[in-house]
Amino acid sequence: MSRIVHAVRLDGEARARGWQHALPALALALLAIAIPMAQPVLRLVDLWLNNGSYGHGVLIVPVMLYLLFLQREQFLRLTPAPSLTGLAALAAAMLLWFAGRMLGIVMVEQLALVASLLAVPWAILGFHVAWRAAPIVIYLMCAVPVWTYLTPMLQDHTAAASTAIVRALGVPVYLEGLYISIPDGRFVVADVCSGMRYLLAALSLGGFYALLNLHTWWSRVILVAASFMLGIVFNWIRVAGIVYAGHLSQMRSSLVAEHLTFGWVLFLAVVVAILVLGALLEGAERRRMPILSESRAMPQPARGSTAFLVSAALVAAVSILPAMLAAVWLRPPAQAIALDLAQAPRAGGWQVTDAAPGPWRPQFSGMDAAAFITFEHAGAAAPVDLFVAYYVFERQDSEAVNMRNKTFDGSQWRRYDLRPVPDRVQIAPGVTGEEYLLQSLDGATRRLVWRTNWVNRRFVLGQMEAKMQQMLGLFNANRAAASLVFSTRIVGDEEQARARLRDFAAANLQPLLENLRTLPSTASGTRS
Repeated sequence: MSRIVHAVRLDGEARARGWQHALPALALALLAIAIPMAQPVLRLVDLWLNNGSYGHGVLIVPVMLYLLFLQREQFLRLTPAPSLTGLAALAAAMLLWFAGRMLGIVMVEQLALVASLLAVPWAILGFHVAWRAAPIVIYLMCAVPVWTYLTPMLQDHTAAASTAIVRALGVPVYLEGLYISIPDGRFVVADVCSGMRYLLAALSLGGFYALLNLHTWWSRVILVAASFMLGIVFNWIRVAGIVYAGHLSQMRSSLVAEHLTFGWVLFLAVVVAILVLGALLEGAERRRMPILSESRAMPQPARGSTAFLVSAALVAAVSILPAMLAAVWLRPPAQAIALDLAQAPRAGGWQVTDAAPGPWRPQFSGMDAAAFITFEHAGAAAPVDLFVAYYVFERQDSEAVNMRNKTFDGSQWRRYDLRPVPDRVQIAPGVTGEEYLLQSLDGATRRLVWRTNWVNRRFVLGQMEAKMQQMLGLFNANRAAASLVFSTRIVGDEEQARARLRDFAAANLQPLLENLRTLPSTASGTRS
């Protein structure tokens, strides 16, 4: 018996020494990973502070730290040991980060952040420690904006489901796209009505309860999945209730104009449902496993300080090298780029006018060069304005297809068509663009606007298509990009304005592209 006690004491002392060496190495590794991950972290913090749907993110990290603190005794029962497999996993995470940085996709960098937080403990402390910490690290996904891509789908399902509920209540209702029409008025399921904030709130609450009180993977998955569905179904009921209130009050109810408080009050029912389901699952776990046995890792010899320091150095190398390469590749242009469209060849009778462009102007940012010029034609009823934003090479916040780039100033113009997304239009053979029908806020002027984007010498519209061409451009050295926006005043009907822009593009698009190809396409000044 004394030998057993002595062996247990030695094993405990070895684990304690292992943690004494491992924790400083882990701290150094986390400092190293902070170098490439600083920008994704700052973007997340900015999102949490300024986006209502992700405002709960400011609580996620403190909750994660609290959960790790609660499990400190379970961690200390494990023997830390560096892992080459974990280092390989970190290399994969950094490759993902490098791709996101080169393509300017913040969300990919943020996913790489979560992956690296899983891989670093694996590389320094070993698989068993990382496996225990993994659910808590994955909880950070509740505050990463990967869910934003669900917004259009949530809008569609919310519109369809809430319409069905209202119809079941006996109200005459008609659904057209995202517009819900009843005899007394009309509602639109905008992006803020998609239910994203309620979905994420339910998911965060369910995840927290699961990590705090549940111990098996199956019960945690059930609670998180149920929380996800409750957040979605709740929003269907919320929107249906607002529409029904509008019907009963002939659109005079205060809920029609302001329903945010109403939504959070109703959300208390979702909170109660999650807590009740969590308690039921917790009780089921206790009945199945009266005494929860601690998972025991296979005994491992304690490692000395040298092994942990070497693993920390390898983590630092794997983390910092991609950051250095990205910094070199994405170095901004050394000198300003001049884009003079007035000197570009012109055809079809179109001539540059000295008159200043009209009150319409796109809102773009991050371009390396820009030009805004007006063309006239003797046979045209109105001039054509051309705006070009040129990018020597695309990088974060300097890219042709970016949510920050707007085709008009919302403080002066509005779209008078009711389409949820712009129509696609044939600008020229092989060139597709987006069409915007604008009206000044005073109602005096209407404009037709066409926009297309030129990436890797291809015309693209969607963000995914643009990113694909941007990636291909990295390999064939065609890194230049541009956004081309055409606009003309609507005089008469819209078809006449479309014919005017189409005539201008047919005559001048190719000469314009030839002008762009003479500009630098890399920071070193290579021609595109």
